[in-house]
Amino acid sequence: MKEQIYTIPVSEAFEARSGKCPLCLLREKWEQNELDLILGASMMEPDIRIQTNEKGFCNDHLHKMYARGNRLPLALTLESHLAEVEKGLKTGGFFSRDIAAKSVKRLEELEHSCYLCDRIDATLARMVETTALLFTDGAGVPQAVQRAADVLPAAFPRAAGQGPRNPRQKAL
Repeated sequence: MKEQIYTIPVSEAFEARSGKCPLCLLREKWEQNELDLILGASMMEPDIRIQTNEKGFCNDHLHKMYARGNRLPLALTLESHLAEVEKGLKTGGFFSRDIAAKSVKRLEELEHSCYLCDRIDATLARMVETTALLFTDGAGVPQAVQRAADVLPAAFPRAAGQGPRNPRQKAL
């Protein structure tokens, strides 16, 4: 198979001799790119803000964004997210169980939601599909996989959307 633009990152990850899982390398690289984007110009994009307001961030990504030191974009993003969460939580009187139940359900959904995790997982799933495509076309990836004996099978279910997220992660 002739190398395509979408196969380059996968090929490079499998050819790297870092001692790490190639899929983990791809995930780390994509996570850094996403963190740069969310704290950069895309934080002012209306469609991105709508999604971040809806989904929020897990603790892991909140800490990583805070550690980057670019706190103004983080503060603006969190301010609009918390305003959206507050607007979605309805208060009721003493006898309004259904309103309280809806608010609790929304908070529970937010606890397991992260904009960055969703983007990274979707991209990693595409990278796994590209790896499979390269395997079926015999484009040198099988030899690279043999050299990279440290491929972690645990990365495949997560990339396919079947594996659990980090259980230590909580959403804001």
